[in-house]
Amino acid sequence: MFRLQSGRNLAYSLFGHSKGGELPKSVIVYFHGFPSSRYEASVFEKEAERWKAVIISIDRPGFGDSDPHPEHTITSFVKEEVPQLVSSVTESYFNSSVATPPKFSVIGVSGGGPYACSALYNWSVNPPENLPPLLSVSFVAAMPSGLYYPGSFSTLNLLTQMQYSIFYYSPIPVLKSFCLWQRSIMEDITTKYFSGNEQDKTKAIQSIKSYMLANDFDSLVRISEDGIDNLKTFMEFSRNAFKQSEEVYSQAFCTTAKQYFADPGFRLENIPTMQSGRTAKVHIFQGGKDMQVAKELGLMLSKIPDSTFHFEEKESHASLLVNCAKTIMELTVEE
Repeated sequence: MFRLQSGRNLAYSLFGHSKGGELPKSVIVYFHGFPSSRYEASVFEKEAERWKAVIISIDRPGFGDSDPHPEHTITSFVKEEVPQLVSSVTESYFNSSVATPPKFSVIGVSGGGPYACSALYNWSVNPPENLPPLLSVSFVAAMPSGLYYPGSFSTLNLLTQMQYSIFYYSPIPVLKSFCLWQRSIMEDITTKYFSGNEQDKTKAIQSIKSYMLANDFDSLVRISEDGIDNLKTFMEFSRNAFKQSEEVYSQAFCTTAKQYFADPGFRLENIPTMQSGRTAKVHIFQGGKDMQVAKELGLMLSKIPDSTFHFEEKESHASLLVNCAKTIMELTVEE
């Protein structure tokens, strides 16, 4: 837990390279999906270890164990709060005697995409003190910033249009009812999964299967080559997302949903990627079968200057994250 200058607490976890012994070669700030929690980054645990990277994954206000913040905005979180936490964590690994600062990168997944966009823009325009320039930013099945103008999501598939329309047009009471309905479903599923009763666990798995594309479900139930139980990981970070009271959680959900469709103060095509004489690499990973973040949204992100679009035709939303973790990590940390 990290205490901000404002007095609020942000919860975070470290994944990958262990503290002690050899210093990590890379520091990665991880912006999780929506709704989700910091434990989502554990999908990259083994790959981060392999590349001697440490991932700093943070619960956003009102999610997981982080204190709520009714005035939360994407910009204020990225500009004012994340640098405080990241600077404190990196100082525990590195000090002024270290001649070469570590590689510094960002990964934004799904609903973490607008936060990654904001970090790339704001940390380029006004680099935070005590943090090195960004080496790279990777967007994984990620929403872009800038969905605030009419028609910006009218070309998406019908399911995505319906979901985004709820976020965009619904008054807060309606949006609150929607998020609590969604929460009740996932709470029931995760409670059964972790009950210790095999029959309940089987019911939970069948419930998840009915809500997901087959491609996503198959990627989660398969144990990875590194021995990671991806379904258990999914259940853990989903359960953690709902730890706050219904009132706190619903307020955080509604605030975040509306933020996704607010003017971020910049256009994707105008994001500067140059910091301290170095151009940050931008990688966009998109699945061809993704029904939550459609291909068109990935193409919107590709408006960012000097970005590279990686299209995985056979992957969907969760499967992209699970099946492509090795490639994502490699491209994020390489020079």
